[in-house]
Amino acid sequence: MEDYSKRRKQKFEKFIKILSVLKDRELTWSEMLKLASEKNIKISEATLSRYLRNAMNQMLVTKNIDENGRVVYSLTAKGLLFLEEFGIA
Repeated sequence: MEDYSKRRKQKFEKFIKILSVLKDRELTWSEMLKLASEKNIKISEATLSRYLRNAMNQMLVTKNIDENGRVVYSLTAKGLLFLEEFGIA
């Protein structure tokens, strides 16, 4: 049971780190993957997709089309408050 709790905590911490890459500006999926790599956040493409889908379902992240027709992701007001609760602002 302790291993399960530890893994769950690690996944949650990674989720927070992924959300934090969106705190300054909206990003495309590939930009997020690249920025995560630059910040030494190890995440697979599938996991990033799953985290984004989860964040959108919780209304922490929104998905839009920018002026260039690219799909971009950004934090919602709720997402910013969520990060602030963990000292990331």
